[in-house]
Amino acid sequence: MKTIAMKEGNVTKFIISDETEVFFEEEKISIGALNHETVWDMNISNSFVIENIIDPPEDWIGNKYCYDDSTEEKWILNPDYVAPMTEEELAAVIKLDASEKAAAAPE
Repeated sequence: MKTIAMKEGNVTKFIISDETEVFFEEEKISIGALNHETVWDMNISNSFVIENIIDPPEDWIGNKYCYDDSTEEKWILNPDYVAPMTEEELAAVIKLDASEKAAAAPE
């Protein structure tokens, strides 16, 4: 396996198979044959591939971990990671927003 990471902090964004090709360009990267996936906020200047990664954490998702092959642990929790909201949290925010708008509306 390999991961595509940001140069700043080695924050891992994708984990892909060894066979999957990654094409780095000035304004984007393309992942897979025939540019299967295009990532516009990553490019040759800010990202790179780390090959031969081992044992990603079971709860791995993009941005949650940094990879450092110079340490014994390898996978390090990203100190800047913010977990996405759960469905319940999102519903509460939407409900709160609707209540605030209703309270602010002129009668």
